[in-house]
Formats: sequence, C-alpha cells, structure tokens
Amino acid sequence: LSRNILSLIPAPFPVYVSERWAAGWTFGTRFPHPDYPGGSIEFSFSKSLKRHVRLRIHANVPDFAPAAALCGVISVWCWLYRKRIYRGIADDLWTSFANNLRSQGW
Repeated sequence: LSRNILSLIPAPFPVYVSERWAAGWTFGTRFPHPDYPGGSIEFSFSKSLKRHVRLRIHANVPDFAPAAALCGVISVWCWLYRKRIYRGIADDLWTSFANNLRSQGW
C-alpha cells in the first residue's frame, strides 16, 4: 500500500544538503517536495560494539506541509494517523536503501 501511495504523488521530490558531518547528513526540502516548507530528513551512521553499521533515519514533517495538510482534507482518520502513515511509507522506502547498503558490504 505504501508504495502505491508514493506512486500517486508526482516526483521528483527535490532536496538539498542542509547539513553534513563525518557520520551523516541532513536533507532539507525544496518546492515542490510534498514536505516543503520546513521538512527535513537526517541520515546518520554509527557502529555497534560488534562493529555492525547502524543507520538512523529521522524525519521532520511539519503539520502545515502539503502532504500532511492533504491528509486532513482526505479524512479526519488520515489526519489523526498521518505520522503512522508517513512511518509506513518511510519503512518501505528506507528499508530498501539500507538493504542496498548492506549488499554493498556496509
């Protein structure tokens, strides 16, 4: 279901690197990204004591961003569960990103 929702939203989702550091980066959103203005997503890498690479992804989606606001237009249920819906979409999308990193030896 999550992938189907993503296919309904016109791409691309333009972003820019708003911050970077040795272990990661943050993307800010640009128009016409559905989480613009004010949306961001942070990727950070660390290693566990057993030397496993860990990827942490944290997103900030403002309530006034078009995608979040559209949820309110669709239904009260969608507005109330928008963060859970976003998390489901993110799980699908970023799990494949992490799996790709894993297949490259990370």
